[in-house]
Amino acid sequence: MKKQQIIIGIFIILFLIFLVIGIYLSYFGKQTKETEKNQNIVYKYENERNVENCKLPEACLSDEYYYAKLIVDTKNKTLQKFIEQINKETEEYYQKMIKSTTNSSECSDKIREKYQYRYATESIYHNYENRQYAQFGISRKEKDYCKKQVKHLQLKVYFYDKKNKKALSSEQLMKQLKITQKDIDKKLKEENYNNHYDKFQLYFSIRGEQYLHFHDIDKDEYQIIPFQFMKDSE
Repeated sequence: MKKQQIIIGIFIILFLIFLVIGIYLSYFGKQTKETEKNQNIVYKYENERNVENCKLPEACLSDEYYYAKLIVDTKNKTLQKFIEQINKETEEYYQKMIKSTTNSSECSDKIREKYQYRYATESIYHNYENRQYAQFGISRKEKDYCKKQVKHLQLKVYFYDKKNKKALSSEQLMKQLKITQKDIDKKLKEENYNNHYDKFQLYFSIRGEQYLHFHDIDKDEYQIIPFQFMKDSE
């Protein structure tokens, strides 16, 4: 009888041990999958080049422009194609700058004395990531020193839905988040924008602030306003 009780006791202990192991493995596996699902997308910059436009330190303040190739570790073909397009344009703007000169009749003597390149493009990368999405984007300003003109170009941005593992344009993200034209019109009205507008883009700042980028048709220029399009951006 005593021997039988010992055997039963051993079975109970073994059962409890296997039960604890099973619960632990189940929880650990779930956590691992959750971590993999929300894992940050690795990116870096290569072929970084800084081009100084100021001829001499005493002639003007530093006027430097940054050009680089964005490398994103992703197998998503749509997102990769978008990154390749950004890099292609960056190289084109770089070549346009270094091949330009201020030795033109359109450039004043003062401009020729100060600057070596007529054209330059300022690029700002808008890369951001939270638990739900990764964002890769770029905004640019084209400058013509001789005509003293600055042109803001359209923001280019793409999102990666980490849960569903798919790339989304800003328009597709709007549909996924159920943001309608009425929502945008209402926000623009609140901000006292009465002009005609199009080319809407949602995007995050690098700090996670949410904005709406759009084209003011009447002024033919791009504008930015704060726009809360996602409740939880953490």
